[in-house]
Amino acid sequence: FTVFMNRQYVTAKLVGTFDLFPGYDPNRPETLVVAELAASVATLGLRIQDTNGVYWEYSLATSQPVRQGEWRFFVADLTRPIQLRFNPTLSYPLTTEKRLDSVYIRVTGSVPQVPERINALIDDIQVTDATALPTTVSASGFENSEVIEAFGNMAPYVLISGASPGDPGAISFAQGQGHGGGDAARVSFTRGRGVAPIFGLRLARAPGPLPILAESEFTKISGKKVGDEFTVFMNRQYVTAKLVGTFDLFPGYDPNRPETLVVAELAAMRELAATVPSLSDGIYANEAWMSAAIPGVMTREKLAPRGIQADGMFDRRDVRAAQAADPLIAASWEGILFLAFAAVLLLTGLGFAVYATLAVQSRSLEFAILRTMGYTNRQVLGLVSFEQMFVIVAGVVVGTVLGFPLGRLMIGYLGVTESGADPVPPLVSQVSWSAVLTVYGLLAIVFIATIGSLAAVYSRLAVHKALRIGEI
Repeated sequence: FTVFMNRQYVTAKLVGTFDLFPGYDPNRPETLVVAELAASVATLGLRIQDTNGVYWEYSLATSQPVRQGEWRFFVADLTRPIQLRFNPTLSYPLTTEKRLDSVYIRVTGSVPQVPERINALIDDIQVTDATALPTTVSASGFENSEVIEAFGNMAPYVLISGASPGDPGAISFAQGQGHGGGDAARVSFTRGRGVAPIFGLRLARAPGPLPILAESEFTKISGKKVGDEFTVFMNRQYVTAKLVGTFDLFPGYDPNRPETLVVAELAAMRELAATVPSLSDGIYANEAWMSAAIPGVMTREKLAPRGIQADGMFDRRDVRAAQAADPLIAASWEGILFLAFAAVLLLTGLGFAVYATLAVQSRSLEFAILRTMGYTNRQVLGLVSFEQMFVIVAGVVVGTVLGFPLGRLMIGYLGVTESGADPVPPLVSQVSWSAVLTVYGLLAIVFIATIGSLAAVYSRLAVHKALRIGEI
């Protein structure tokens, strides 16, 4: 009879029927048709991972066509991964330690009108160091080989998922159904509309979801709140994520930009967002922030031999040195703060000195009477020190308590950009305790000198002259 398949009419022959089929639900409205998977619409792939965490993929091929019910041996040159297909002069070294990550089937071509259920059995994965392969390798395999994976236990493997929201298929243990009667791994999937293009098995990794932090605006846009789980498209695959917190500011991010920033741990992203071979590549950092190093060590020339290709290197010390060299920048906040510091110190010392001078002129009679009552120089010094320290301590305490909120208020009015907008990140008022202690120390020196001068003046006061002036 004639069926419409792959956008054309095909003459088909019914060779058998069934009631149940692995991975197929007979309650679904479709009618399942089992067909061979031609090599033109599917490729067998392999992904390995080296000790540096880098993924390398290989497209396996066979010299004979694949027929239903027959075994074929697929091969690939480990020195020529897919990533190097455009550069024939490079090769991947065989001495690098590596491990098997996943085995997959990539389906291409037009989607059939009638869903097709595909079952693929995968047996021993072998390696050999032979430089030449026999012509019968597709049927007999390697002559001298080492079995890397015999699929006698499916516990380390899970189904590849995340390529699309559709049905990812299923994997199962095919006991005694391998080549020569051994065990094998079975990959079952449906080829049809809305299904994933990648099917297979991979090594199990840390369970999800992926914990993320998001900008506060994200909760308003998405309607999600902290603790919600949702699906995101990341690294060309779908990943289940969980919002564990929000933030307003993050280093290097401008909240005024139209994008929304999401932050996740790099190690967790490598585990959960690079699970679909042939689609999602390995996740690598394209920008690194490091603590201060010895000048001249972190340079492009010295990092290149270690395998780190850096397009640009920026040292915070060099950036700040360049800013300090600009007189407009260097004289802005530093100049304002220095002038304020000097003005406070000068006015405070001058005010106290003027106050002490007026006190000497107005209180000469009082101290002359105390001297006639028998006050010694030490007692005069103690009395003057007690009076002045009471005024000084009260002024310092009140000035310090009021200075903190006034400083934050003034910084809020002064902290604007050249266009009058608020800077990002906003200015934060911080107390430089070293500068505060410096001010207090200098003021203490002025106060001690002034108190000493007052005590000396009162001790050397001509009592008879002061008393005669008081009588007048």
